[in-house]
Amino acid sequence: AADGMSVDLRSRLAQRLDAEIAAAPPARAAVLQVQRAMLWLRHGHEAEARAALDRLHAQALARPGAELAAWLHLAEGLMAYYSAFGGGARERVRRAFVMAGAAGLASLQALCQAWLAQMAFVDRDIDGLVAHATAALAGAPDDATACRVASALGMAWDLARDEAAAGAWYAWGRRAASADGDEAGFAALLYNQMQ
Repeated sequence: AADGMSVDLRSRLAQRLDAEIAAAPPARAAVLQVQRAMLWLRHGHEAEARAALDRLHAQALARPGAELAAWLHLAEGLMAYYSAFGGGARERVRRAFVMAGAAGLASLQALCQAWLAQMAFVDRDIDGLVAHATAALAGAPDDATACRVASALGMAWDLARDEAAAGAWYAWGRRAASADGDEAGFAALLYNQMQ
């Protein structure tokens, strides 16, 4: 990779991010590197993701930017979510949501809402799940947001024992994951549906 950081993922999303990072100006490349670190984390490469995020935090201190800061907060929320199943995760993702709003980053706000819906499901907070999912779906969600919110809603409908509704959400999420080239998201949706 152009930034010297690399995890070999057989993922169209990873390949696309690598190519975009190589071609992007420094500020944009840093944001894409955060997204790539989040993908590494979801693929189980926590140490590599942590190293990349530490380097990007140092970069953000040297050259502050609202978009990079918001993405870093989301990434730290996911790091907490995956390592401690929620220890401080929700607060970090909420902070990312607020920062994204202040910077006018609607798609990042929607992605934060989708992750908050996922976290609400884990806590069996159905009212929170519905509120966050509704907010995530309010605009035209991008594929990453659609995949995450579909996972949360599919699992919620599974919990309510409505297989048809769950199946519809899982199918929508799989289409979004496939369109995004997100093999980790696709696999997670399949796993959740099989459970």
